[in-house]
Amino acid sequence: MMQKRKRVSPEFFLQKPILRLGLCALLFFACLFLGWCLPLEAYGERTGLALGFALGIIALWISNLLPILVPALLLAIGGRLLGFFNDGSLLQTLGNPILYVMFGFSIIAMGAESTNFARRFSFLVLKRFGKRPGRILFSFLLATVVLSAFISNIATTLLVGGLAAQLLAVMEEKSGQSVFGKALMLLIPAGSMIGGIALMNGSPAINLNGLLLLEQASGQSLLTYRTWALFGIPCALASILPCLLIYQRYFHISSQSEPLCREAYIADQLASLGPLSGPEFRWLLYVALMILFLSFGSNLAYTTLAFTLLHLLPGLGTVAPKHAFEKLPVEVLFMCAIVPLFSILFENTGLNAFFGSLLTPYFSHLSPLEIMILSALLMTLLNNLFVNASSGILSLLVVCETPVLLSAGLNPAVILLPTLFLASFTLAFGTHVNVFVLYGYGYWNMRDPIVPGFLFCVFCAFLFSLLVYLIALAGGLPMYLPSSVPAI
Repeated sequence: MMQKRKRVSPEFFLQKPILRLGLCALLFFACLFLGWCLPLEAYGERTGLALGFALGIIALWISNLLPILVPALLLAIGGRLLGFFNDGSLLQTLGNPILYVMFGFSIIAMGAESTNFARRFSFLVLKRFGKRPGRILFSFLLATVVLSAFISNIATTLLVGGLAAQLLAVMEEKSGQSVFGKALMLLIPAGSMIGGIALMNGSPAINLNGLLLLEQASGQSLLTYRTWALFGIPCALASILPCLLIYQRYFHISSQSEPLCREAYIADQLASLGPLSGPEFRWLLYVALMILFLSFGSNLAYTTLAFTLLHLLPGLGTVAPKHAFEKLPVEVLFMCAIVPLFSILFENTGLNAFFGSLLTPYFSHLSPLEIMILSALLMTLLNNLFVNASSGILSLLVVCETPVLLSAGLNPAVILLPTLFLASFTLAFGTHVNVFVLYGYGYWNMRDPIVPGFLFCVFCAFLFSLLVYLIALAGGLPMYLPSSVPAI
């Protein structure tokens, strides 16, 4: 009797490193060949080849078949070998002061994790706002938003998610069965992304990456720390209640249900933390002073590094240097250093002119607000459909749109700011890293984030565009530019 042949799944082949590498090579060279075959000589001799190269890098990012840094290194090395940029361009990009800012913000954020400040703040908010289900959701959302304005999104999600898991266990909410636990565990990453746009240091990787791309594509420094906050804080505050309502209504959580959280539990947790400690006080003081200096126009890189030094000093700091450098997101730092090479690639090879010819006919018939909404919706849809490819999608949109906006006399810092904000809003799929970090607690499955995540992100595309437009009209930034782009 013949044995039935066992079916081999595609995942089996993708687990083989050599086969995965071969598939990546095939994908990359297919994109390269496709671009080379396109008749784009009118824009430059190597425009087609550059388009295929850029598409290949983005395809590798979207595929998730390789570590995210590998395509970035391929961008730098391959682009140099193909002559798309020279050594000077590489050194200029790798030496951008924004990288030192992100380095500093990453270490400063660790101070809230290494002290008890984040735990204390979360339980104080819970004590003030939360006992019933709806209020508990609001208290955790608010705590996450505020913390994420100063701490990286993933760190905040992990920290507050751990607190939420403890609370759910005390309330005897069963993982896999608790609808309340499902809503809470999905609201936390949403709150971290809301807080991440409030200040430039809230989501340092994606915020500063977008800022680097914008500066590289426009040739000017267009946004200061204070200007970012002028737009980011109102957008973050305005999205808190809509976020709560969307998730609360979708999961049918009633605000009038019986209390779920006992006052004794919150009191015990706060008592166990004791009085405000010296490291907590120093962290609060240093962060407040840093924001004060930056708000009054102090140099972003120097100020951030000076306060990073304070956080690392023995006896005066908040983070042990060894701990800080072990947790430093080196991959993210390298990504932010390399991804702006996309701008140079587009500028040097005629790709700017090619994409400009595609976009200009559409943009010429749209108002600034309509362009904002269209760009923000594109960022939202692409960012949520293609998992963990934010850097590549943001690069493509900013680099393609900035020259077109400049040629139309529009200020890209205003028009593209909602797009920059939404680059970190990846909520639709559980495989997005900032959502996935809480999957292990078992309260939600991969279908649960899709509908509320898409609804909230699309809503924010309209909300952020409208708010940025109104704040710009009120004098936040000029909507239109003179013949040359000034530094703001």
